[in-house]
Order: sequence, then C-alpha cells, then structure tokens
Amino acid sequence: MEIVGQLTGGVVHDFNNILTVISGTIEILAEAVADRPDLAAIAGLITEAAVRGANLTSNLLAFARGQPSPPRDIDVNALLVDAARLLRPMLGEHIEIDALGTADVSIALVDPNLLMTAILNLAVIARDAMPEGGKLTFEITNAVSEQNYSSAETEINAADYVTIAVSASGYEFLPSIQIGPLPTSA
Repeated sequence: MEIVGQLTGGVVHDFNNILTVISGTIEILAEAVADRPDLAAIAGLITEAAVRGANLTSNLLAFARGQPSPPRDIDVNALLVDAARLLRPMLGEHIEIDALGTADVSIALVDPNLLMTAILNLAVIARDAMPEGGKLTFEITNAVSEQNYSSAETEINAADYVTIAVSASGYEFLPSIQIGPLPTSA
C-alpha cells in the first residue's frame, strides 16, 4: 500500500499541474467569451470539470497520505444530482436513473467523497444485476432513529439522519446509505 500511495502522490502532483494550466486558461477564455452565452456556457462546463478534477486530486492526495477527508455540511440532494450525471455514461443508456430527492431533506455532515464512492459502488452492483437494462432508483429522505442500535458491523445512535434508499429492477436487495447523525444546527 505504501508503494501505491507513493505512485498515487506522484501522479496526483502531475495532474494538479495540468489542472492549474487548464483552470488559468479557461478563466481567460471565459472573460473573452462573456458576451457569447453559448460559449460562456461551455466555458462554465470546463470550469466545473476542472473543479471536480481538483477535488479528485485532493482526495487522491489524502488517500496517498492515508488521510480521510474531513466531513462537512453537504446538500445530499445536490450531491445525488452530481452522482446521477456521472452515472449516466457509466451505466449506459439501457439503465434509467431516477434520483428522488425532496426539498425538505436536511443538510448532512458527511465526507462527500466517501458518500459519492458508496453511491457509485452501489450503482455498479445494480448495473451488473441488470445486464438487459432496467431502472436504478435513489430515494433521499430524512430519518429519525429513536433508539441506539448496535451490531458487529455497525453502530447507530439515536439521532436524526438522512437516508438514501437504493433500489434496482432485477436486484432483490441493495443496502440503504444512512448519513449522520446530522449536525445539531440542521
């Protein structure tokens, strides 16, 4: 693992240098095409991709150093919309993605990278279970656990949570993702 971490660190450093050039260049281009909405929209997409790339390099560096990302307040609905955009090309046209968020879902304190990884992993499992196609559904809800629950695999304390229920046609069981407990200010 140490060698993988060192290799990852080197690749990330080079990739970060490339992203710096892309980010600086797109800022210049965005200013030049500000009066052309069609081109300004494309520049915005490139900027978003560069930001996602920068987040990825940050995550890879944390991995290379063996550090988890610190949890932060996340709009789970927005994260799921981003995940669905990433999943569409990965899953293929034969799988429909339905992300059912609700307006009143709480902000959750979570490591967004770990949550995105969990969502992507569940989507890959679902894709493999639906080789002929089907529907993958993510449903986000607020949840309350009024009692403590503990097992060999997990411990859930009484608190407020956000739950992402995952279902797929052709697959009998996909686990839910429970995020929380929520910050007391949520």
